[in-house]
Amino acid sequence: MTRRFALTATLVVALNGGTTMAEEPAPLAEFDKLWDYNDPATTEERFRDLLPQAYEGGDTSLLVQLLTQVARAQGLQRKFDDAHATLDRAQEL
Repeated sequence: MTRRFALTATLVVALNGGTTMAEEPAPLAEFDKLWDYNDPATTEERFRDLLPQAYEGGDTSLLVQLLTQVARAQGLQRKFDDAHATLDRAQEL
């Protein structure tokens, strides 16, 4: 199993509530399904949990998208300095 497939599989499980695996990987645009707008701290944690696999998988596009979602969650928590730092990491990539 490749690292990219493993990360895609992890995303699919997360997008499906952590209980089942879809036949085909969910598109990245479905990150919205991981969002809980009433609890941005938990949402940040969900995206952070996926970051190590994205780093290992070497998919820069996915990594940047995950980082921007982390920054978005940080902004909603009014952690603006953290959000800017996270966006700076994404921009470097």
